[in-house]
Amino acid sequence: MRLPAVLCAAPILALAATGPARAACPAAADLAAGVVVSFANGDTTLLRRRGDGAVEIEERHANGEAPIRFRAAHGVYVFEEVALDSLGSPMPMTRMDVVFPQPPLTLPPPAPGAHWSGRTTVRQADGTMHAEIADVAFARGEPLDLGGCRYGTIDVEVHYDWGKTGGLTLRLDYLPELGAAVLRSSRTDGGPERRAVPTGLAVAAR
Repeated sequence: MRLPAVLCAAPILALAATGPARAACPAAADLAAGVVVSFANGDTTLLRRRGDGAVEIEERHANGEAPIRFRAAHGVYVFEEVALDSLGSPMPMTRMDVVFPQPPLTLPPPAPGAHWSGRTTVRQADGTMHAEIADVAFARGEPLDLGGCRYGTIDVEVHYDWGKTGGLTLRLDYLPELGAAVLRSSRTDGGPERRAVPTGLAVAAR
């Protein structure tokens, strides 16, 4: 059963006024090659736009944990997750797919005031499945400075409701000038908030 999806679109042209402060700042045109977000703790995230329009998000951790690759519509609605081995190849047994009630790329694009909520099915590599409710809300955010570049943002709050087992809340900054989002914090229900502090943004080396 699909829950109601509500899109209350609001103009985002004003965000462009706080866009990249200089021509060298990464922008949406750079997503094809990829851009790298650096964090204060040494973590990095590679963001790339693929041919189908989805954003590929590759998280690498300074503590040595296995990298994780996500695919997300608008860089927000995650529909695929897989861990990577030491060579950067996907490990099939770790893959997880999220099935939305509609094609992910048709979900509402980020805009202040927009909101989407729906029931999804999480499918593990071994075939096991469980249902969850995803709730995604967008609001006008504060400007974000990354390595000398200032970007307008849309605040994104994503909550996954797992029923009796709890849930997960993510906070992100969506950058309209980039067309992708940057993680700011994560928290499981009843647990502490884990903050992420982005410090830089650069075009990925080719």
